[in-house]
Amino acid sequence: MPPGEHPPTRAEQVADWIGWHLAELLAVGVPLFLAVTVAGWLIGLSALAGAVWAAAEIRAARAARPELDTTTPAGRPALSDRPADHPTPARPVGTEAEDRPELYGDPS
Repeated sequence: MPPGEHPPTRAEQVADWIGWHLAELLAVGVPLFLAVTVAGWLIGLSALAGAVWAAAEIRAARAARPELDTTTPAGRPALSDRPADHPTPARPVGTEAEDRPELYGDPS
């Protein structure tokens, strides 16, 4: 944000959001309405507007949260620092009665 410019208020953000989404809905809805009432070939225009809208939303989501971008696997954190051939120790498990004596009483 340039110096001297104030951050947008919540009301400005809401008005901006409503304006953009209204424009997006009209871009899809008007050709769809005309396709139903006037000429069927206008359905293609509605589909094109919907595809452009979806692409813009996906691009905006990826820009807002770069960790969702799956095209760069090198940026992902490693699942474990253990080598792949190192076995993961299993937790010893008994019966539920042995694991939860408060419910089933002392098993001995």
